[in-house]
Amino acid sequence: MKRKNIHLEVCPSCNVQIDVFDTYAHHPIDRLYNAGVSVGINTDGRTISNISLTDEYERLQQVFGWGAEHFLKCNRNALAASFLPKEKKQKLEKKLE
Repeated sequence: MKRKNIHLEVCPSCNVQIDVFDTYAHHPIDRLYNAGVSVGINTDGRTISNISLTDEYERLQQVFGWGAEHFLKCNRNALAASFLPKEKKQKLEKKLE
């Protein structure tokens, strides 16, 4: 994935909820991130997961010790992988900074 620059939109809480992984701590998001794979954090369907992006970030912080630099990189990754025109990407990147 890293070599081919494949981006993953990951929904850790939903993955645990639907039994893809036993616990949040077993989710590979931290290993993927540390291996340099392009990941973005998402919540999946809030009507299914009942979790906000803030909740997801708090869980990542609590379980894996993620901080602002992790979330900024994930948002940059997601923006780079988006289908937005270049001009809109540049505008949003300035807001992220």
